Amino acid sequence: KTKNENTVNKANFELEYKVTPTIMLVISPNINQSHSNNNLISASKSKNDKEEAINENATKSNKEIDNLSLGNTINFNKTFSKKLRNLSFVYSNSYSSVDSEGLTLSKTIFFQNNRPTIDRNQNILNNNKSNSNSADIEFIEPITDSLRVRIGVDLDWVNEISELKTYDFDASSQSYNDLNDLQSNYTNSSRNSVRPKLGLTYEKNKYTFNFNSSTSIIDYDNHSLYLNKDTDLNQKHMLPYINAQIRYRFTRSKYFTLKYDYDNTLPTPVQLIPVANLSNPLATFIGNPNLNPNGTHTSSISFNNYNFRKRTGYNLYLKTNYFKNEIVSTSIYDANGKRTSSFINIDDTHSSSIGGSWNQNIKKEAHVFRFGMNLNGNYSFDKGFTNAVLYNAKSVRVTPSVYLSYDYGELLTLAPSYKFTYNETKY
Repeated sequence: KTKNENTVNKANFELEYKVTPTIMLVISPNINQSHSNNNLISASKSKNDKEEAINENATKSNKEIDNLSLGNTINFNKTFSKKLRNLSFVYSNSYSSVDSEGLTLSKTIFFQNNRPTIDRNQNILNNNKSNSNSADIEFIEPITDSLRVRIGVDLDWVNEISELKTYDFDASSQSYNDLNDLQSNYTNSSRNSVRPKLGLTYEKNKYTFNFNSSTSIIDYDNHSLYLNKDTDLNQKHMLPYINAQIRYRFTRSKYFTLKYDYDNTLPTPVQLIPVANLSNPLATFIGNPNLNPNGTHTSSISFNNYNFRKRTGYNLYLKTNYFKNEIVSTSIYDANGKRTSSFINIDDTHSSSIGGSWNQNIKKEAHVFRFGMNLNGNYSFDKGFTNAVLYNAKSVRVTPSVYLSYDYGELLTLAPSYKFTYNETKY
């Protein structure tokens, strides 16, 4: 049983100033503030493959969360007398703070191996801060009427701090003043990167070809303090990124697209730092400092025949993803059903999706009819480890949907729709 209450306040502003006929400056600050109160009551029971009870848990918690985020973007753009020559500079910065405080009462009973019952009455304080800055510079030079070259650099600075303090209830003082060292920790993560980039665009007749390439040079530093032990993980990476796209346009609304991307993703601090997360008495998570970045190859092909003005037409697509060094969880279960999980890299996992949509729009005087259908299918091949045994999972999901809408001017709107999802996973 859960109950959530949220209060959200947002404000944003945009200033656009034309410094000269060829220079445009846009400043866009924003602020978001929210407060939420979350209440949870849960209960669970687990059995082994012999239908014997191995554990049961009852939890009651109340948590208040304050979230504040500030951001700003400065966009500078200059055009030149030569057609399509352009210089742009974009600077963005953001700051966020998430503070939470909550009381948790839980009781976990184990039925195997005489393991003692875990009773918890705790006040949990969590503070997370994030500060990021980025600067993107790009210059576009037209070589010919058909060929343009782009050159630039992206600079990023990110710092994240997380501090968790857990206090047990002290019966003698009737207050939460007993710091639980096993469930308290401090982490600090910083990531600085320089990403030079080069790209080109070729447009001729009905063909458009885009190619972009860059290499991110990254300093990735993670620090933790846990059980009075300092851990420092300092990593350096050079990660390539590639994007290529070919488009053939039959008409303004009918075109064929072939696209390829190669991307890299760094492990998160939680996945890397070897600090035990013991907040759940039935599940422990520990980071793996030996993780490698996850590389993703993505290919797609699509055909669009859609008139945006009339809102009629159809599209078809096929997309595949191949993962190298995908980061997945690995879990060990003991006789009481308690899980200890970490993270590892696994190769040769992949996913595919295929689908399309068809839409029609009929307007007659004040009457407007819109109807259409969508069909999407997904297949994924995943791997993981449970109790040190490698498993694979093949998943299929099919989602057809149809919709119909009728508008009579601005007086009446009817919009029924139906969506069905079929999932199947085999291990």
